[in-house]
Amino acid sequence: LLFLKLLIYPNPARTHFIVEVNSENQNQEFVLNLIDSRGRIVKEKVFKESINIDRGDLADGLYFLQISSEVEIHNQSIVLD
Repeated sequence: LLFLKLLIYPNPARTHFIVEVNSENQNQEFVLNLIDSRGRIVKEKVFKESINIDRGDLADGLYFLQISSEVEIHNQSIVLD
């Protein structure tokens, strides 16, 4: 288990949201995919401990976050409003 703690806030998000991962390995890289309701990846980012994701011009609605490491995948939903 690499994800000791995963925080995503604020949710719902207006202009941006933050993802924080506390992992046993501080040098561990994570890939974040933001997926829309049609299953399209609309943002893809690589980060280590935390990342601030700017909403940009994404439409309001329900999105899915897929955060993965070399050995684990975590899925969570986020609302943009």
